[in-house]
Amino acid sequence: MSRIRTVKPELFRHEALFDAELATGLQLRLAFIGLFTAADCEGRFVWRPRTLKLDVLPHDTVDFSAVLNALEKYGFIKSYVVNGEKYGVIPSFTKHQFIQTKEKERGSEIPPCPAQPTEIQENEPGIVPESYRNEPGIVPDLQEGKGKEGKGREEEGSVPAPARHAPARSIPLPDDFSISPATETWAEQHGYDRLPEHLEAFKGKALAKDYRYANWQQAFRNAVRDDWAGLRKAPPAAPGGGRATGRAYDPASKRAALAEHNGGALSAWLGGVSPTAAIPALALETDHATH
Repeated sequence: MSRIRTVKPELFRHEALFDAELATGLQLRLAFIGLFTAADCEGRFVWRPRTLKLDVLPHDTVDFSAVLNALEKYGFIKSYVVNGEKYGVIPSFTKHQFIQTKEKERGSEIPPCPAQPTEIQENEPGIVPESYRNEPGIVPDLQEGKGKEGKGREEEGSVPAPARHAPARSIPLPDDFSISPATETWAEQHGYDRLPEHLEAFKGKALAKDYRYANWQQAFRNAVRDDWAGLRKAPPAAPGGGRATGRAYDPASKRAALAEHNGGALSAWLGGVSPTAAIPALALETDHATH
């Protein structure tokens, strides 16, 4: 059964593994990486070339027995026999792989190699000596980096995810809520006035509906912008048409204004003579005409 493992980028630049591939003409680099997934939590696997080929190089026409033998010849894997069954192990596996807890708890069902080294020896074929690993141009560790199975990423050198800040908690209207200087400046910049009246309407609505906000100053600005107080609404239409001026409607004043308007029109028709003076004169002329 294949498992998810991680691979260090330096493996693709490993000269010893590349030289072994050139010398044999076999796909040793890809096969070696594939064996990481075939190995258990201890880096052990059953040495069955045909079965391993299905997990590692299923579509390639290659003798996987020759691949395993070449990897062992150049020191990348080691074979051993326990109770008549042949097994293999990747000596550097446990040093570079970090296994998930569940797999670790289950442990390995494959018996260990009687001569399996607990640590990689620096003179082991295919291993870069520790003394050279920090020198420029020298490829470090043999195989995959420190990563958790199932995660598919390395631990070393990984960039931690940015911390997530918890959202601010919404609270009821504070008892001491008032207009802040910043809000006053904002209102002035946007041409909003009558802030005390807006504030009174805002508080009344917020308390009546039990509004809760994380930022009450911003909520108040939104209320001013949306005119919760209704201070910027158009005045209602006055009786008889037209717009109200804010004064109470007075029928007597309306009639007086109408009479004044009509009187002016009649005066203009009479050639500038006042209607009150024109009516007696008109009556006198009528009386002379009857006699």
